[in-house]
Amino acid sequence: MGGYLSDRLGGIRVLTWVYLGVAATMAGVSALPALGVCTLLLVTGMTLLGMGTAPSSRLVAQRFPDEIGVITGLVGAAGGLGGFVLPNALGSLRQLTQSYGGGFLAFALVGASGAVALFFVGKTWKGTFV
Repeated sequence: MGGYLSDRLGGIRVLTWVYLGVAATMAGVSALPALGVCTLLLVTGMTLLGMGTAPSSRLVAQRFPDEIGVITGLVGAAGGLGGFVLPNALGSLRQLTQSYGGGFLAFALVGASGAVALFFVGKTWKGTFV
């Protein structure tokens, strides 16, 4: 779905909306709603993160056509590092605050920051990355 949308609407636009969606869903989870609502928000947020892989790959290929392999490796390494750091950060914040809400709020802020950064960086890129 993410690939289809990024082909139709552009990688930057789709990835920005994905990040905003992740920020919104994680902000909702940070309020620690009832189990059903929390599960729905988490599934939606994780689905959006999965949808974000295609626009990321598209942007790498467009932005760095001569270094696709190297940049794809760096993006993959960053994703692996995030998969290690995020659970540890959530656990650490849970120990500090006695609640998972703060960790999910931090996750929401990271998503919002990614959307804002992509919005400004995308304006400086040449070509039709929209």
